[in-house]
Amino acid sequence: MERLAVKIWLWALILAGVSFSAHSQGYEPSAPWPCMRHDYRNSGCAEDIKPSQLPERDQVRFWSFQTGGPIFSTPVVSAAGTVFVGSADFNFYAIGPDGRLQWSFRTGRLIDSAAAIAADGKVLVPSGDGMVYALDARSGRELWRFAARNLKSGQVEMANWFEGNVSLTPQGLALAPNDDFCVYGLDSQGGMRFESCVRGMVWSAIPTDKDGRHFFCSLDMSCYGIDGSGQQLWKKGTWGVVSASPAIGPEGTVYITSFDAGLYALDPATGRERWRFKTRDHIYGSPAVAADGTIYIGGADGTMYALADRGNRPEMKWAYDTLDPIRSSPVVDGDGNIYFGNGDGKVFVLNPDGTRRWSIDLTESDRNDINASFALGRKAFYVAMQDGRVLQLPYDYCLRQAMRNDPRCSIDPGEELPASGRLVYFATPEGSSRLAGEIIGNVLPGNVISLRLLVRENNETLEAGLKKSSLQLELEPWFPHHLSVSMDRRFLNIVPDGFLDPERKYRIKVSGDYCRPGLKLLGQVWLSSGKRLGSFAAEMEFQTTEKLNAEGELKSLLATHLAFYQPTIFPSVAQIGMDDLNFIAVPVEKISGNKWLAWVMLAEPDQHGNYQIAPSNRVNFPATIRVENGLLLMEAREFAFDHAGDRFGFKLLRLSGRPAAHDEQPSVAGNCLYAEGKSLSMAGSFYNFPAFGTPLAGAAQIRNFELKRTVPDDFSVKDYRLQNGRLVVEYDNQAGLKSSEHQLSILLYERNSKQPLKLDYPKNIQHFSDASGSLKRTELKSSKICRAALHSRYRAVVFLDGAAIERIDL
Repeated sequence: MERLAVKIWLWALILAGVSFSAHSQGYEPSAPWPCMRHDYRNSGCAEDIKPSQLPERDQVRFWSFQTGGPIFSTPVVSAAGTVFVGSADFNFYAIGPDGRLQWSFRTGRLIDSAAAIAADGKVLVPSGDGMVYALDARSGRELWRFAARNLKSGQVEMANWFEGNVSLTPQGLALAPNDDFCVYGLDSQGGMRFESCVRGMVWSAIPTDKDGRHFFCSLDMSCYGIDGSGQQLWKKGTWGVVSASPAIGPEGTVYITSFDAGLYALDPATGRERWRFKTRDHIYGSPAVAADGTIYIGGADGTMYALADRGNRPEMKWAYDTLDPIRSSPVVDGDGNIYFGNGDGKVFVLNPDGTRRWSIDLTESDRNDINASFALGRKAFYVAMQDGRVLQLPYDYCLRQAMRNDPRCSIDPGEELPASGRLVYFATPEGSSRLAGEIIGNVLPGNVISLRLLVRENNETLEAGLKKSSLQLELEPWFPHHLSVSMDRRFLNIVPDGFLDPERKYRIKVSGDYCRPGLKLLGQVWLSSGKRLGSFAAEMEFQTTEKLNAEGELKSLLATHLAFYQPTIFPSVAQIGMDDLNFIAVPVEKISGNKWLAWVMLAEPDQHGNYQIAPSNRVNFPATIRVENGLLLMEAREFAFDHAGDRFGFKLLRLSGRPAAHDEQPSVAGNCLYAEGKSLSMAGSFYNFPAFGTPLAGAAQIRNFELKRTVPDDFSVKDYRLQNGRLVVEYDNQAGLKSSEHQLSILLYERNSKQPLKLDYPKNIQHFSDASGSLKRTELKSSKICRAALHSRYRAVVFLDGAAIERIDL
């Protein structure tokens, strides 16, 4: 009897061990939203969360938590109700059910991707510093970290950001996609089980099907199936880059979205295409698949689509139009309600039949994009915004009696757009649209004026764009300018040659034809015009701001939080990268009364948020800056730089606005960022892809900046020489400065006119060190240098961390 008891006890231990082992792998079992797309299939659907069954007396409160930077990643929610989310301020946050901070963990760079909550008590955090961190979910204590191997190299700067979302398999393997083109399979201790590398960055969250296969997509315009060891099973090409995460349907079909404006249904075993559905614009977000098999996708055309899979074809059940791009991937609750946000700061909750249940405008600042997908909790859902807020929204928030008169809320079942019309909007630098007919006030005199066309017929938004050759424009009073039309043909930009008059009212009359697209690239780039559909005409007035009478010498300028909204494809591929791009412009020499030659350098924040010159030559270019009535207008022409794995070439970069004081909290309000592209190089996808002068428009924060420039006494320029098409600058470096810790750069310009030498400065500068690593010399190479020296009119300025340490007349 005693032996039998021992055997029973041993079997109980074994069974308990098996049970514990089963529950210590994969996602936390009772977490309502443990990963970006909820579950192993990436369904985006929480069948067990049914708001209709919540007690009416259970009045969950609204709360808001502010982080220090924009948020573009999805929150995840634990069984205890803790909300985990990363921010562009480099921090990962654990927020309690009451909306209060439980703990935070600082990484080495911004966080752009969703974490995953594991069953063993860890939360896995991907970061832009090239690390995946395993943290204790209760305390935030670091348990281990994994560094991307970053083996790739090529024609452009390679990034090692973990820009893909971490996901888990049922066996507990972590799948971590990286910008170095690789997906890493990591065990529970951070050991690498496999790496599966492709030809482009991978931003997907990776699902696992019942047969243990994994699926992901890449910016190399392809999607992949791999087995549990990382071996490739198949590859499926699309006609556009793919940023989204695949979803697996109830019957095993793999659904993917692409920048070619398509939703694809693929066979999981072979990758064979079963069918394809086309929208009007590229698709950034991931599909969701409800319990009944309905597929939901949101497009950059501003429309949420509901589709049924009929085996060999799709069938559209309904479409709901909004005004602005939808990049937030839809999520679905157990009642069939659909949740998503758009680029105008609005949250929408739709009924299963496609009518609006309720919506709310969460805009509180000029940075109101909602790019992150939502997370569904037991009693509320969670929204993260570009302005850095994380919000808890009760499921019935705008349906409550207390909210009925709140102007932010709407319970109208229909769309917010008119049934029919040719609508022309004034687009603010932040991307908000204001309908023509009202007087647009507070326009800064240096700003580009952007207009937007939207065509509606019979409650549908048409795929229509401006016909360039037909456009007619009248300005009263007239001012010198040039025009540009966005590559998606939705925006017309009026670019002034300088400042407009302050405190003046301007009238615009615009008319022309609109047409269907002809040949399109990447779902948005119009290569030709198609059939003419009709014509439009509109008038509007805008009022420039008052004169500030704030003159003075130009100081250094800091530009941060760059954000382009136009064309809509640009923020889809580069919004977080541009937000991570900061630069400091220092005045070099006065050209004339209020116009300066400036040198622009890459800047980065330290751990306290204070900006400094970055030890990198990736961003170096000359610019001119005009100061007038307390406003500035900076222009740079014909230059390029590398950032976040991409190379951007510009014909023109134009920044206008009102700089904040150095000790004042800056805002993007009213500041206008405008550019005309020359080329784009995306690591692994395109190289020197022509941009055809494509206009980009947006906003940035600007402030006057006190650059702390301390040059060691025992560091100076010792000598220089012109040699074989190179300017060689040698240093007396008793201080032992290293190029990896400081920025050394050289600007060349004509002494009399102050015109800078057009040169790709980042690509043509090289630093040399001695055996100890101390900086020995810098070389700037170009055949233009020799030609410039022959005329004996050029000056070279050598900069150390933004300080001009030597001026050399060649």
